Amino acid sequence: MIDRGLFYLRYTTGDPADNMRLEGRRVVAEYVRTYIHELQNLHFEPEKEFETLLEEEQVLISGAIDVIRLDDPPRVTLIDFKSGSSENNNASGLDEEEMRLQIAIYGQAAIQELQFIPERGLVRYLGEDDPDRRELNIDLSEGQIQQARTVALETTRSIKGRRFFEGPGNGNLRCRSCDFRGFCGLR
Repeated sequence: MIDRGLFYLRYTTGDPADNMRLEGRRVVAEYVRTYIHELQNLHFEPEKEFETLLEEEQVLISGAIDVIRLDDPPRVTLIDFKSGSSENNNASGLDEEEMRLQIAIYGQAAIQELQFIPERGLVRYLGEDDPDRRELNIDLSEGQIQQARTVALETTRSIKGRRFFEGPGNGNLRCRSCDFRGFCGLR
């Protein structure tokens, strides 16, 4: 697939692009070796886009679930991939609490919009060498999904109330990692 041009990086060329292609091959080969038993009988929906409405605040949450593994439809496992090792977290900078929130929100969307019953959530670290740390299991019980919904509603209310420093994420000062810091005016 890489040789046929299906590994496309718009702004990366030369040696950096070649290095990324090599690393991509290595990571995919390792993933196939690790999960061959699962891949042999896998039925899934990749990059399943969703939009789910939190009616209480009239907020639409949209996203894409990396993989919905169709274990026993409508029962499913929701899988999210993170680059790097579990130790470094990943390129997105999410901590474990935020990853649990992310997958639980996916669980809410799977129930509300996709008519699935999410039984399990997994974060899989692509590039993790320690077999015991390649996966993070996420509780997708009704209580955990409801808790994530509550956090999303509280975060929405904070944003609407212009309280931008509140919300999930270890209480870290959010400006340092915010995508909008260059033009927001708060800092």
